[in-house]
Amino acid sequence: MTAPTQEARKETAAQRVERIKSERPSWSILDDIRRYASQGFSAIPEDDLTVRFRAWGLYTQGDGRGTRGEEQPFFMMRIRTPNGVLTADAVRAISDLSDRYARGSIQITNRQNFQLHWLRIEDVPAVWDELERVGLGSQGSCGDNTRTVTGCPLAGVEHDELIDASPIALAVDQHLNGNADYANLPRKFKITITGCAHWCTYPEINDVGVT
Repeated sequence: MTAPTQEARKETAAQRVERIKSERPSWSILDDIRRYASQGFSAIPEDDLTVRFRAWGLYTQGDGRGTRGEEQPFFMMRIRTPNGVLTADAVRAISDLSDRYARGSIQITNRQNFQLHWLRIEDVPAVWDELERVGLGSQGSCGDNTRTVTGCPLAGVEHDELIDASPIALAVDQHLNGNADYANLPRKFKITITGCAHWCTYPEINDVGVT
């Protein structure tokens, strides 16, 4: 039998990600990220930058020069907002963070999250601290995790709803996010829980849809 060639044994992109996650859990680098913020972009190891950061809601963002952004190293942060539930204070905080750190731009995703672009690693801790003050965060919003649990945006007030399922969606999200048993997944896992009669969260395109 012929021995495998070097090319045949080459690690695939998916294998690399799984190896990195198995070598060190992504949840364990929070203190490291804060340290990188004081040291600058060049201090961030490749494995953390391209894999483990995602568990904390951070993707590298280029400015037309590629996703690694070597020329101008910026990040996108996805803010986790289960069922899209926000207080007025949280909305004001996100708006203020956008003005201070994200060039005044905010994206609302189809999974009821918010995204801030153009963040520098030096600013990430300040953004996290302000989000924590209003009961929000970015943990688990990206990467191979159980993503934000979505629900009907009119839960509790929609005239035709069968039940207000938002308390269930919030409880499930709280149980899963940051739970090591559901963190190191092969890929992202998406859940929606709603009592809406109109299927507004498209349960059929989620991994688990309860409606």
